[in-house]
Amino acid sequence: MYITALHALSELHRNRGAYPVSLPLLEEAHALCRENLLEEEPIMGEVYTSLASAELLRGDLKKSLEYHNCALETRTKCFGHNHPKTVSTLAHIARNSLINCEYAQAGKQLKECKAVLAGFYGNVTPTHPSISNCMYLEAKLHIALAELNAAQVLTQELLGDRITRFGDRHPSVAQCLCLLADLHLEQMHLSDAHQLYESVLLIRREAFADMPHISVTEALAGTAIVAAKQSRYTDAMPIFEECIE
Repeated sequence: MYITALHALSELHRNRGAYPVSLPLLEEAHALCRENLLEEEPIMGEVYTSLASAELLRGDLKKSLEYHNCALETRTKCFGHNHPKTVSTLAHIARNSLINCEYAQAGKQLKECKAVLAGFYGNVTPTHPSISNCMYLEAKLHIALAELNAAQVLTQELLGDRITRFGDRHPSVAQCLCLLADLHLEQMHLSDAHQLYESVLLIRREAFADMPHISVTEALAGTAIVAAKQSRYTDAMPIFEECIE
């Protein structure tokens, strides 16, 4: 119970952007799992997943993938291949593939995720978090492959569902708005992209208050990229500098 609470507290701090507070708690949970021989218990899969996310935030994609693979092994032993928790780990691995521009691999992994989830839940709609995450990653893959119409359809479906479930000021809604902004940026609809990035920035700053958070930096970078594409270099420069501080 203590390890579970420790991990939950670490996740809470991470989601708020308090990474210096989160990481020591997570490392303590990991050490306790190993000391108590919990390598094949469900909690270890949770801890591995959180460690993978932490390494991704620090920019270490190789270490992140190593932890995700450990989580996949643990969850496969605990739940089997065709279980949402196992598949959610595979979706995380697909995200790493996307970041590494391994688009064919990411597409294959996401296809497998959706097939398992459809079999488990009976359909593929964005109402379940695991399915919603897969659809989000699929939309990002479409953007990367310049399949913008397909990305638009998926993003609008996700956005409508998330607004219905969470309201229009939730970080999950901001994630979809950021996708739409990325789409407009690809289409060189710069004014629309800028407005969307500003909306995303407002929602995320409200959500994470004064704490630095990678999703806030992502939205800031979007506004800077738009400014640069509009030849507003004096506006773009300080925003880029803020992003790398």
